[in-house]
Amino acid sequence: MSSSDASKQLQAALDNANLYIHKSRTQLKSYRFDGQEDLPSGEDALSDPAVVASDVAAQTSFLRHLKFQYLEQKAKDKYVKTIMSDDAPLITASSNEELRLRNEEKKGALKEAKAMLAERQDDVQTLAPLVEEDYQKARSMTNLATTLSAQILDARLALTRLRQAHPHPRLTIASATSTLDSQVEEMQKMEDELQGLNGRISETKEGLKTEMAEDRAVEKH
Repeated sequence: MSSSDASKQLQAALDNANLYIHKSRTQLKSYRFDGQEDLPSGEDALSDPAVVASDVAAQTSFLRHLKFQYLEQKAKDKYVKTIMSDDAPLITASSNEELRLRNEEKKGALKEAKAMLAERQDDVQTLAPLVEEDYQKARSMTNLATTLSAQILDARLALTRLRQAHPHPRLTIASATSTLDSQVEEMQKMEDELQGLNGRISETKEGLKTEMAEDRAVEKH
């Protein structure tokens, strides 16, 4: 078997192989992170900074592992294609040196990116408590607004019931004051009449006493 046929067979085997990278997308969608069962779902999960931070950390760890697997498979595939190819490139010391310099340049850029990422993470750790505090305040204000809205609705319903129970004409402040004044005047008149009756009763009692005394005096004589 020639090297060309062997290369074609190897290429066909690689194309038909169930490589890890092809399953990664499905695994990412169906992957259950550690402690995910204990976390809330839906809008509550998206509105809680602690839950979001935990979820991001878990997904970051998974994606790092996925990246390593991808790079490993890619390197294996490239290596096999290189050694099995009829026109494999010649690897010399100069090419190795050039590759080393490119790697050093990439490492430097990666180091700077990591430093910037570490700085961003420090900023996030500094701002996270402030965001959590603002979130709790906003949540408390939202709950208060909900409670006040419910109370306002209850008050409107109660007012509607009162209006239905007491249709027009309703008692106003002016009419209530006028009615009160009339009642006060009427009570004053009744008080005056009562005092007059008490006075006449007293006079009648005195007149009866006098007449009874005179009758007794007559009977004695």
